[in-house]
Formats: sequence, C-alpha cells, structure tokens
Amino acid sequence: MEVKIDIESECPVPYQTSNLKTNLNNVECIGDLKKKLQPLLGVAACDMSVYHKTRRELENREKISNLYVREGDTFIVKFISVCDVHFLSKFLDDMRAFVKDVCEAFSDGDQIMKNIDWNDDRLLAVGNNCYTAVLEDLIRRRERFSPWRSKPTSANKHYFVQEGGLDLLATIYNFASKKRYPLPICVDSTVARHFNDQQTELEIRCLSCLWSLSETKEDRSLLLRKIGLEPILHSLLKDIPDVVDDNRIYDVSRANERSLGCLGGFVELPDVPQIFAENKEALSKIVWLTFNSSDNYHKETAACILFWCTNHPKAARKIIENQCYRLVLEKAQGMLFVTPVVAYFHSLFLANIQTLPEEKLPYDEIQQINQVLEAFLHVVTPSEIGRYEAKHTYVWISLIPFLRLALAGPSRPLETENRQVRPQVSVDPCLEIGTQPGEKSCDTEISNNRGIGPYNFSPVEKIGLFCLCHLANSPDNRELFKKEKLEDYLICVCWFTQRCPEVADLTPKLDGFERLEPPRLESIAKAYLSKCFGEKIM
Repeated sequence: MEVKIDIESECPVPYQTSNLKTNLNNVECIGDLKKKLQPLLGVAACDMSVYHKTRRELENREKISNLYVREGDTFIVKFISVCDVHFLSKFLDDMRAFVKDVCEAFSDGDQIMKNIDWNDDRLLAVGNNCYTAVLEDLIRRRERFSPWRSKPTSANKHYFVQEGGLDLLATIYNFASKKRYPLPICVDSTVARHFNDQQTELEIRCLSCLWSLSETKEDRSLLLRKIGLEPILHSLLKDIPDVVDDNRIYDVSRANERSLGCLGGFVELPDVPQIFAENKEALSKIVWLTFNSSDNYHKETAACILFWCTNHPKAARKIIENQCYRLVLEKAQGMLFVTPVVAYFHSLFLANIQTLPEEKLPYDEIQQINQVLEAFLHVVTPSEIGRYEAKHTYVWISLIPFLRLALAGPSRPLETENRQVRPQVSVDPCLEIGTQPGEKSCDTEISNNRGIGPYNFSPVEKIGLFCLCHLANSPDNRELFKKEKLEDYLICVCWFTQRCPEVADLTPKLDGFERLEPPRLESIAKAYLSKCFGEKIM
C-alpha cells in the first residue's frame, strides 16, 4: 500500500517536498514508519511527529492496522530540521569498524595485548585505516556539531545519539585515553610508536567531540551517565611521566586542556562538585591550569570550574580543608590575573569561600579577599564580562549562585587571635525606607546589632551585583531568571541598591524584562532576611 507524505519543517529542506510517497509493506507501527522515512527525509526518527487525519500525534507503538489507512492516504510528518544522515552514518560505521578491528582486536582485558605481530602488514593496514578514518571524521564533525545553538546542529546530535554514537564514542575514548601499545624489544618499534601517537591524537579528538556534545543540562546529564567522571579526570591528570616519549609534552597539555571543556559542564550538575573537590590532585591541577594553560580561553575555563565548585557548600568546605584557595588568593593579591575573565571567576571563587557560613577564615585572609574583590571592581566592568559571555554563548544552568552573592548579608564576626572584630559601617537612619527623621527603624536596630546596614554592600555583595548587571542584559539569562522564579528577588535587590549611592553603577537594569509584577510578600521577606540578617534563603 502506497501513501503520500506531507512534511512540515521549521527549517528549509534540501529536496523537493511534493509527491513524496512511501510503501507501507512490512510497516507494522508508526515507529517502523519513522525508521523507513529516516533516510528518505534525512530526519532522525526521534525528531519526527507523525499525524494521520487527526490533530493527535501518533505514538510509535500505534499499529498501522488500527488507523484504517487506505491507498493514497496522506501522513503528515513534522520536524524541526533535517540532519546530515550521509556523513553521520559514515561516521558511525567508521566507529563500529574501529571498535571491532582495533579496540577488540588489540585488547587483552584492560590492556593492549603484548604479543602483537608488528610484521603482519594486513593487520596493521586495517588498524591504520581505522585510525585514519575515525580521526578524519572527528575533525569533520565540527561542522555538524557547531554552532551548538542552531537547529541543524541539534538535529545532527539527536541522530548521532539515537544511532548509538555516544556508546561508540565512549568505547573509543576509553580505549584511546587509557591504553598504550607496548614497545617491542627485539624488532623496530617505529610502528608501535606511530600507533601510540595515533592513540594520543584520538584521545584529544574524542575529548573535543564530547565537549561539543555537552552544551545543555540534558546533554551533560546524558554524557555523565554514558562516559562517567573518572575517564575525564584521567585525561586531566595526565602528566609528563605518563608519556611514552619525552617529546610528547605538548600532546599531554592538549589532553589536559580538552578535558576542561567536559568538566566545565559537569560541575554545574548536582553532586559532581563535591566528588570533584574531594579529589585533591584534580583540584590542584585545575588551579595550576588557571595560570599555566597554553591559551587564555582554557585558563578562563579552568577558573570557571573552580568558581562553580564553590557553589556547592560541601565542595567549598573541601576546598578550604585542602587550602587550594590560598594559592588563588596569593596570585590574585599579586595582581597576577591573566585576563579579566580569569579575574572575574577567581573573584567569584573567593567570594563564595568567604561567605561559607560553616567555615571561619582567619581575619587577615578575609581582609585580603575583600581587597582583591575591591581591586577587581575598580578595573573590570560588567559590560566587559557580558561581551565575553555573549561571544562564547555562555548559558548557565542556574543563576541562583550569582543572586545569592548579591544578597549575602552582613559579614560574620571576623576573628583575630584574641578577639572578634565587627566591620564598622555607619547607616543614616533617616535614609531607611519608611522612616521619618528622628525615628528609630528596625533597620537601624539591625545595623547596631550586626555591624552592617542593610542598604550598604560588602565587597562580596558588590561582586554579586556586578554579576547581575551583565546577566540581566542577556535575553537567555532573563528567561532563566523567569524560569527559576528569581524576578522578585531582582526587584528587591534594586530596592536595596537605590538606598546606597555607592553602588549606583552596579544596579541591575531590568528594562529588558517583560511585565514585571510587584514582588510577592514572601519574596520580599526572604530577600530582607538574607540581605539584613545573612539568612540563607536560596
């Protein structure tokens, strides 16, 4: 039985859409129909929505026999974009061949077999061809998996994952990153060394591919389930002693840096920061890379990872316990900021360390952190960071950590060796909201009891305001503020800043938000408790 296919696509398609037909022979359900249409339309089956006579989308398990389909009937297929089925199918076939002819053929348990016949030209030719094919595919995939926010890119990723691409990539990556060919003693080792070079290059290309596949929260969660954190840490922690040849230092550096991309996405997921922070070696390597990566972008990525780890209280406590923050503080004091963006993430990192309620840093370190934060605010502007994030299409999973800093509240008592010192910040009660001259307000009472007024801002809170200034200018971030129901708190922040002329330049502009409603009383109360009493409400 032959039926017509009408398509509705959000993006242009590279073929004629009229007179599309298919035969329903051997097609039992809608899922089978999608698979049959996949090569015809160039669309991943998982991206298709199929309709017949009604507006109800048909489920994959729906039987064709139950739809009373007649010869010449029309099925409507809706999708967002076609994908590059031809290239991706070749890529998948090449990876399957690599797994079979290299990973399985050369492996002996967890290691590469020791008795490889390096004189077997046929075996080596097959292996070499597999490396060449997969490496070329991994280089060419850049055009299919970027820019990450385009609809064709999403379609390519969906097809790749649907057809088992992630599982294949995980197998190849684990093989390339953890295994090296043993160098023969009695025969020429040139071929074995060449294969090891291919292994290193393959590891680096796999990491780059994984990075490009981990842009959204859903992508990262899927990758974490498929790949896990341990293999990425293995690439991060590779050092010169792990290299077979002395002249491979550059390749080790590339593997270290490519792992940062995946880790930068993973640390925004729940529980990952704590697992990561408990690995002192990995944490120290990230700190080292913020100052010693081969280029600024990787330094900035490493600094971002450090910041995001401190958003998790247990991870932040582990960082304090390991004293990794002291190296960052030492570098920052010496004005050794590599770039404004590294300075930005280091400042956020130190601000989070200082505000951790269960930990009490020494008095001199808190003073030093405050000086670093104030110095940063004098030399970098919110628009500068905003332009950087727009250029690199930063999209955060959550904006709560930034808002939390802006409403961090009064500084806790600062400890010296023999006494507690409270910061002295004067507050004019006449400036308090709802207070007439001569009256004593609740806010003034807070000022007297806590040592800091609710409408003054500490260096930590100023850093939080700095963040909100540029984040509120981005349409994507405005959507996320709305999704996380943070608009009420943004309005409260603006109320607080209006009573403090010192932070007038750091007041977030909310003009881009549509239909802002007055904050709920609950939100006002929570914001006030956080700003005035330091209560943790987010």
